[in-house]
Amino acid sequence: MIVKKQDLLRHLRRLGLPGEGIAYVMRCYSAMAPARRGKGNYGCVHDTIASRKNGFTTNSESRHAEGPFLFWCEFNPAVVLYLDQPEAIKITYFINGKKVGYQAIFDFLVIENQCVYVVECKRFKDLVSLAASNDTMYVKQNENFISPPAQEACSKYGFGHRVVKDTDFSVNFTRNCFFLLGFVDDRDALDEQTYAEIKDSLRRLGSRLRLSSLYDLFPQKKLISGVLQSKLFFDIDAELLVEPDNVWIYDCDITLRALKKLKKQHELIPVTEVMQLERESKLWWNNKEWNVLRFSADPEMSIELLNGAARICLKRDDLYRLINDKEIYCSLLSSYETEAQKLIVSTSNRRLEEAEKRQAILNGDPRTQTVSKRTISRLKARFEQAIRQHGDGFIGLIDQTHKRGNREARLSKPVIKLMESYFEKALTKSPPKLKRYFDDFVREAETRYLQVPSSKTFYKRFAQYSDFVERVRIQQGQRAAYALGPEPRDIDLSQSLPYHGDHAFQIAHIDHSPIEMCFISKLNGSVLPGTLHLSVMYDGYSRVILAIYVSFEKPSYRATMMLLRECFKRHGVLPIWIALDRGPDFESTYMDKTLATLGMHKRRRPVGYSRHGSNIERIFGIAETEFVHCLLGNKQLQKLGRSLSSTHNPKKLAVWQPDDFFIALKEYAYFAYPNVHRSGICDTPENRFKQSIAQFDEKPGTKVKSEKHFYFATLPDIKGGKDGKIVILKNQVKYKNINYLLSKSIPGYHGEKRRVRAKYDPYDIRFIWALIDKIWVQLNTTDLLLRECFDKGVRYPHLEVYARNLKQKRLYLKGKSSPGISMASLEQKEMLLFSQNNAEQLDAKGIKDGDQLADNFDIGCIQAADVEIHEVDK
Repeated sequence: MIVKKQDLLRHLRRLGLPGEGIAYVMRCYSAMAPARRGKGNYGCVHDTIASRKNGFTTNSESRHAEGPFLFWCEFNPAVVLYLDQPEAIKITYFINGKKVGYQAIFDFLVIENQCVYVVECKRFKDLVSLAASNDTMYVKQNENFISPPAQEACSKYGFGHRVVKDTDFSVNFTRNCFFLLGFVDDRDALDEQTYAEIKDSLRRLGSRLRLSSLYDLFPQKKLISGVLQSKLFFDIDAELLVEPDNVWIYDCDITLRALKKLKKQHELIPVTEVMQLERESKLWWNNKEWNVLRFSADPEMSIELLNGAARICLKRDDLYRLINDKEIYCSLLSSYETEAQKLIVSTSNRRLEEAEKRQAILNGDPRTQTVSKRTISRLKARFEQAIRQHGDGFIGLIDQTHKRGNREARLSKPVIKLMESYFEKALTKSPPKLKRYFDDFVREAETRYLQVPSSKTFYKRFAQYSDFVERVRIQQGQRAAYALGPEPRDIDLSQSLPYHGDHAFQIAHIDHSPIEMCFISKLNGSVLPGTLHLSVMYDGYSRVILAIYVSFEKPSYRATMMLLRECFKRHGVLPIWIALDRGPDFESTYMDKTLATLGMHKRRRPVGYSRHGSNIERIFGIAETEFVHCLLGNKQLQKLGRSLSSTHNPKKLAVWQPDDFFIALKEYAYFAYPNVHRSGICDTPENRFKQSIAQFDEKPGTKVKSEKHFYFATLPDIKGGKDGKIVILKNQVKYKNINYLLSKSIPGYHGEKRRVRAKYDPYDIRFIWALIDKIWVQLNTTDLLLRECFDKGVRYPHLEVYARNLKQKRLYLKGKSSPGISMASLEQKEMLLFSQNNAEQLDAKGIKDGDQLADNFDIGCIQAADVEIHEVDK
């Protein structure tokens, strides 16, 4: 529910905030804009969501810190209002006895039912380093961090201060919030009668039920609505709504809280396979701790459990049922596993590779038959000893060569210190060659009478002094370091967000690219000027092309609006998220307003991180390879440059008309492309798309409430003056060299000059719309070129008309739009008269022809009249 200004003011007074704090909140609320514009630098993803709770868009600059907290505020019923990037607050603190102050813009201002506080979101590893470098600004307290200077600064406003880290929210929490965004407009779909039936089913069939079982009994929309209304509960941190077979639904959160507390206290994870029970001494089942007395796999699988005086024996079928339902839990790490894990993590990659080779020797790998029996016997003994000590024999196969010999450096400490000082000088922006620093090092070392190492030692130590990627980042910049490829890192699928969402229509990518082809006109067969641009909307999860659009116009928000219309026309829904780059064609204010009005969310890819858009860029490459390069008139050979023969010029080979090309491109994108197996999904995009849609009662995505309003919202504005309006005079408007006439009279308008807002439909340029006296009025045209397009069956006349207008504009700028014959004849007559007058004056002065004529008059400027020569039959 959107909070009104007066209601917010009464709520703040009820909380007892001082006048300064109330004024601060009201200023932030009235501004309706963040104090700082989101940038998304340093690899951060900038998200803008259309908040249903606030009634306006809200921003986050991090998917792992700010994003989860934003979702927490959006779906938390205790939060009344939350504002991103509020007004700056001055913070002061001391460093080495010196007072330091700065204006801090926090990430969020949160107003709850019982309190008001500001929030600062940071990554856990950043907080650790900040606390280590400046213990006065950030202090670790138990598992959390606090900022005493920020708390003191906020206290005078009556606010609290909270530091939120990325580890406070699980990956499943964020993925479930993404799923719930698709149902946020159906929050009130659950009625009291259906809710009573759901509660009755839960109590009758057990204290909890699988979500998939409830899907068979009740509509999906009403069940998710119950979750959004906090009437139905599930473990949002451990289970995924996109996998209903693994989600337990409770009608009361008491049981759920007890289970979550038990999991957190003992670090429990569900048992995934039966043989895992063989090495467990304790299990947790029905919120109780059980000791494992005996586990038997032969002749019949069974397990005996003991809890106080209760003793139970579970057979094979019961075990498989409980494991499939994820009702049996075990501890995350045993003491053996904890010690073994520490040893493996602290071991270098080279030593682990050597241990794997030794493991292959014990497994009888035929490639290791040359190993002596004595070595095999020694490895077996070390393997068995490690099992007894650490519970893992692999630990015993790791070599201990790092403990051999003298590891002290052969160079003296003064030499090493001097060497490292030159290393620091080399780690600057755009430094000279390392040889220059080595020569300076040698000269200084000789003056100090120090031992001078070789250049090989100098270069080797410099390579070890800093990481290669970090060195490139310092010397050449972030973009150069990014071009080296992905940095080595541990990838845990359970701790990373899926880049492309969990189902179809969750995240769609949009981008534009020029089509490398030459086209001819359908009207006269001439080669059309300009470049045809292709715009694509691409579903990230299924790899299906949702919509395409082509135009000779430069890519702008107009192309994006047409993609939205095409997607809605084909599928009846719109994507939940739109992922874009940071080009100017996607930063239009009108586009942002349209997406917010439709309830869609916008995601901007990080600055300078091109691999974030690799999938949509691959689409253009595949389309060129499989479709465009197979057609006559493609511009592949233009890459030859001056080596291109005139006989192979694409303009001479052009046979495709833009209208026919667009129809063929649609057939390829919508029917041919999705039915071919694509890399990364091991399936056809069409099959993956249908399987994802089948999981929902209704097609997922953003619903359009009014088709008429959607149509007007996606009509691009006609560019006008500074105010964005165009002139209407004598009932006419001129756009793209086409005159449009009012279709009917408007009360109060009598043909006078006005500046009005206007819209047009790129698919149907026969008419435009103008806003006159708060009424949208249609204007029609009888343009000759447009009529000719319709007479000759051109389905997309904008491809012909806009290309011709582009050509006409170029000719006008070059001064070739005027007829040459009449101008030449006029210029000839003027020059002849001028020459006759000059000749008479020169003769009167006694000057001969040609003596001074070259200085005063250019004979070459006289243009001969165009003469048509007709052959006469003899």
